[in-house]
Amino acid sequence: MNTPKSLLSLCLCVPGALFAQAPVPVASTVVFSKPSTAATYVAANAGATLVKAENQKLTFQKTGNTFSAVYGNGLTYQLNGAWTPSQLRVAALNDGTGWAIQAVPINVSLTGKPGQDKDLSLVSGSVTMNLDVPQLNYNGDDTFSFKEGSTTWILRVAEASVSIEATVAQRAGKAPHKLGYNSLGAALTVDAKGTLHIGGQVHLTRPVLGLNLLVFTYTKTTFQVQRGTGGSDVRSFHF
Repeated sequence: MNTPKSLLSLCLCVPGALFAQAPVPVASTVVFSKPSTAATYVAANAGATLVKAENQKLTFQKTGNTFSAVYGNGLTYQLNGAWTPSQLRVAALNDGTGWAIQAVPINVSLTGKPGQDKDLSLVSGSVTMNLDVPQLNYNGDDTFSFKEGSTTWILRVAEASVSIEATVAQRAGKAPHKLGYNSLGAALTVDAKGTLHIGGQVHLTRPVLGLNLLVFTYTKTTFQVQRGTGGSDVRSFHF
């Protein structure tokens, strides 16, 4: 009999409307480009043209002089002070230090010294959240993978979020699994819905606050976040 597989998933989100994407500090080469919502809409609606881009809103003029609006988180980002349709791009940094996510309202990079493990970095305003992603590989399109012990995690970038998930073939008892992260001193809070907020800017879905730790509860799976030393935290979990 096949053992049911469990899917472990986390989602990190930032309110892109609060800031414009920071420029990439080093030269880069685009290795993936996703069509924008604006381009997809125009392609699917003959005669439609984009007439205005606003914060989380795109307005189109259609045949017959009618107008239609599309709303959504991550639809637009600010480029040189003007709202522009988002077009998710993954760019490889030419100095070999990693990748940057471009043309979206969130500031995300996966970087580290050449030949060494990388960090997933999310920046929003004055808040920075770094998550360890050992043995990071680019899988193509919008997807990366990294190793944590014997577990392979799939990391997927989107216009307004980053998701991390792993499929587990069977329960492995209480052997610890850890992902280190550093919130660089930003306050950690959990709201009534169970979302972890880092400095009020970066958000991690579905945690629950426990005694002296943060517990991320899923079906048959428990995630624990324990305060570390030197400003760093370690996320450990069992399944």
